[in-house]
Amino acid sequence: MSSRPVSSRHPTHLRAIREEIRRIERYDPPFADRSVINLSLNEHYAPPSSQIQDALHNLDPMRLVTYDTELAEQLRARIAAREGVAIENIVLCPGSSSGLQLLFSCLSGGPLLVPSICWSYYLNLARLHGFPVTSYALQKGAGEFQVSPESVSEALERDRPTLLLFIQPHMPTGTLAPVDLVLGCAERARSALVLVDEAYHGFSPDAASVAAEVLTHPNLIVSKTFSKYFGLAGIRMGYLVVSAPIAEQLGKAASPFSVPFVSSLVALAALDSEAHYRALAAELMAVKGAFARRIDALPGVRSYRSHGNFLLVELPDAEAAARAEADIRAAGVAVRSARSYGLPSFLRISLGAAETMDRVATALEESEARHEAR
Repeated sequence: MSSRPVSSRHPTHLRAIREEIRRIERYDPPFADRSVINLSLNEHYAPPSSQIQDALHNLDPMRLVTYDTELAEQLRARIAAREGVAIENIVLCPGSSSGLQLLFSCLSGGPLLVPSICWSYYLNLARLHGFPVTSYALQKGAGEFQVSPESVSEALERDRPTLLLFIQPHMPTGTLAPVDLVLGCAERARSALVLVDEAYHGFSPDAASVAAEVLTHPNLIVSKTFSKYFGLAGIRMGYLVVSAPIAEQLGKAASPFSVPFVSSLVALAALDSEAHYRALAAELMAVKGAFARRIDALPGVRSYRSHGNFLLVELPDAEAAARAEADIRAAGVAVRSARSYGLPSFLRISLGAAETMDRVATALEESEARHEAR
């Protein structure tokens, strides 16, 4: 059987791929360069707890050759107890991003209402499923960004969205929408779903979870992850907290055996380590406060109040931000430009150990001093 070469300039076989996919700009996270201290991915700086390390050390290797159901059910029960809901309200997924993909795949249509500053993955999911997107305002205030309740209300009335998204705390700004606003929208737009992404919940004592509210607000969905507060990005474990009827529908579209045994094992050990991670979060917030005070003393540099494990830092302009990013990297630390969020004069700096943040602050101080001397 002879075969004819397909021209690389005209790969006709790609016509088998949906046009929406071919037109999407792929989401590529920043390269995880481990030759430097990487503060660009909002990863936790601390190693896993001793309970997690013990669980991995004592792992029965035969569990790696079998499908798991029972450990995943134990994890669902533990998470349900932690969130104040029933096991029927928990949908496990291999990372919260997979949970979002599962949810979007089940939506009947759009539009989707999202913050004006938004992670591009939400937008890609909308394009992937052919949903129109509209936005509400996220405004820059004196010391923090703020969700505009008026803008949310107007967009709800104008666009009648299928899904309304809140990010609590918001990434990259670190702000919180008032809980009354979130729950008020769920009550007002009962034919829509209200998704609250709580990926960065747990760092700030001021950030209240609304997970238990799914019991009284059946159109509320809360997305959570073990990647941030528990610092376990490598196990890809997340979950959705939803009303039981929604959980039943999502279960029809979920991949079977999608949660690995090892991920459930580690997540259970993380829940056993809650006190450890609570102490780490408090320590990280203290480091954040000291770092913010230091860089806020620099002329033309200001940080914005954040309830996550990162800070949004504003420089005088885009050129200054690019210069600062390069100088910090030259000091052996990678931070992330906020250009992709439409904030070219900002850097998003994840929080690390105190000595790492001291290095970043020193690099910023020296960068500004060199520029002023010119």
